[in-house]
Amino acid sequence: MKDKEYSELKRTLTLKRNTVPAVYSAEGEIISRFRRSLGLAGEEETEKYLAIFRRLLSGGRNKNLFEIPFSTKQVTDGEEHRLLMSLRKSEEPEDGDLNTLVSKITATYKSDVSYCILFIRARYDVVKRSSADGEDEEKKSYEAFTYTACAICPVRQTKSDLAYDANEKLFCGLAPHSAVCMPEAGYFFPAFDNRQSNIYSAVFYTKSTDCDHGELTSALFGSGIGMTAARQGATFRETLATSLDDGLTFDVARALHTSIADRIEEHKAAKVDEPLVLTREDVRDCLAAAGIPDGELDSFSTMYNENFGAGEELEPKNIVNPKKFELKTPDVTIKVAPGKESLIAARVINGKKYIIIDAEGGIELNGLDVKIPEE
Repeated sequence: MKDKEYSELKRTLTLKRNTVPAVYSAEGEIISRFRRSLGLAGEEETEKYLAIFRRLLSGGRNKNLFEIPFSTKQVTDGEEHRLLMSLRKSEEPEDGDLNTLVSKITATYKSDVSYCILFIRARYDVVKRSSADGEDEEKKSYEAFTYTACAICPVRQTKSDLAYDANEKLFCGLAPHSAVCMPEAGYFFPAFDNRQSNIYSAVFYTKSTDCDHGELTSALFGSGIGMTAARQGATFRETLATSLDDGLTFDVARALHTSIADRIEEHKAAKVDEPLVLTREDVRDCLAAAGIPDGELDSFSTMYNENFGAGEELEPKNIVNPKKFELKTPDVTIKVAPGKESLIAARVINGKKYIIIDAEGGIELNGLDVKIPEE
């Protein structure tokens, strides 16, 4: 799915465009279960439910949102896919199917706190219009996109507080109560590819960038999400550190950061639909531009193949945060504005290592403008 397709679906989960007829819920060992019609709920309550399901479409690609493909065999005769399709088929999901879904989740989802499972089935009439049709209503066509979504939300106790009672016209103690929080994990099925249903793919959401929810995704989809964002970044750093003879120098790290950050910004400015990815050769080109010799480039390629796989593509933002350039020593942290990396240099002077900052733009210390004395 493309970013604009995630955004399009999120817009349907608003009060004005909502097409979700009801929300189904189960808690933990199914101490409570309900079917809540959003048509009968108030606007405030409805918006809280919709916000939870919008969150399942939010976050970074291959960071919080992972597309999990199904093989042809799974679609034809797979237990996991058959359950997802059955839940999608009926306007009111069968109790047996919901019980199976809840059982799969409670058996495999690991949580230190109580949680509830929210489920919806909705239909979105996708407007199809060719560029030549303009705004002519009679020439519009509609294609129904029916989907289901499931959110796993932690339930936490609120603190006691003072609240104003309008009837009594006084402040009184508000007892702690159980509150449903934004989801830690969940899924959306089927994927919305090229603005139409793709039953060969589901979208899995995780709030955490370092938890792959392996048991849960295996139970729901028969496969996992692959490397998490945190693991991909850590593996990339390890690959660099072990493949370069002299380790990763400051100048090479800065050049690599700048090169990848520039690619991210250029891709964003070009408004290209397809997401940006980094191949092994893309990273190798960046390292070559930073002056890494051929022998070490070959070592990097070998290590990349071993750690990721020769054809594996990386999510650039798992490797580089284009909005962050930060240096740390045991006692000092230096943050640099995006695009200003060249103001920082690393030097060895009289046998001691220094970080040098170009301060021609002025210096402020704790709100005070300060000067550096002339030599």
